[in-house]
Amino acid sequence: MIRIRFFDLLMMICVLMFTFTGNPLISLRLNWTNTRALSNLAGVSSLSAVNLFAELESDTETNDNPTRINRYSLTSIPVVAAEYTARHYLAALDRANLLLSQDGSNPVVLALKGDILWKMHETLPAIEAWKRAGHYQQLVDAAKFLAREKQFLLAQSAWEAAVQVDPDDLRAWAGLGSMFWNQGDVGAAKRVFEAMVAKNSRSMGNLPYAYLGIIYAEQGLFDEANRVVEMGLALWPRDILIRTSQGIALARSGEETQAIVVLKQVLLDEPMNRDACYYLGWAYERQGDDLQAIHQYSLCLDRFPSDIYIRYGLGLAFTRQGRIAEACEQFLRILEIDPTFQGAEDRLRELGGMP
Repeated sequence: MIRIRFFDLLMMICVLMFTFTGNPLISLRLNWTNTRALSNLAGVSSLSAVNLFAELESDTETNDNPTRINRYSLTSIPVVAAEYTARHYLAALDRANLLLSQDGSNPVVLALKGDILWKMHETLPAIEAWKRAGHYQQLVDAAKFLAREKQFLLAQSAWEAAVQVDPDDLRAWAGLGSMFWNQGDVGAAKRVFEAMVAKNSRSMGNLPYAYLGIIYAEQGLFDEANRVVEMGLALWPRDILIRTSQGIALARSGEETQAIVVLKQVLLDEPMNRDACYYLGWAYERQGDDLQAIHQYSLCLDRFPSDIYIRYGLGLAFTRQGRIAEACEQFLRILEIDPTFQGAEDRLRELGGMP
């Protein structure tokens, strides 16, 4: 004897009441969890669920009473879900497309179609279906997965679709901007962060202010860098990332003394902040204080021994101090870590330290 759980029985009652009365008040805003529950009655296999719902659908469609026929047929949607659960993806897709031919904007069917296409490795059509369904979370999850798999163009499509679905949610904006930033596509990252900063809202988070401040500073746009940093600090006065960005912008704009004050305080709050650690040494170097720069770069290497840029700064400072052997040691170590670092090779050749 088949035992049916109370929740599944209740869901079945809702299905039948809607099917045979056409009453929209009984309609459920189904998502994948609901449809999966409908297609997995206790003790009934997915294939049996397909047959069960197909019979109900057939009975509904052949009945003469027009109130029994509804183009949002809840008996059809669980069949799609059951076919999906049984991995009958082509059959599920055909049935979903049939439902969409009756109502092309049904968000439940569109979301299911996206799930089906995703399983069929039809990534772009899946993204489009989820976008039409307004399925924000699925787009975000897909974008994260694709970025981890280094499928960046597809990840970009998913992030951009999520932004279109909900322009005010931080996650998609931050995901898209961070992906461009990590890829080294500064121009694309800049456009995303500028759009986020233009909203000037805490809902956009701290990242756009911090990253955009650094981008502007490195491009020599110091007034813009300071403006963005001040906007960020007005929203998050103690934020580490934004204060780091502030220190970098000050150092690059020639305000080394102020930069040193800011970056020292950042390192007191977060000793393992690599950017603050490096740029503090860089600020000393720009001040012409090589001894302090050497001291700071050496502290940085204790924390980040594989960082070739810190080693390069230390090697240059040793060179200016006439400590050639120590400079060559740093440049040789850089080439052991990254043999393609041309600057280190050039400096070694100039110093006569090439093996």
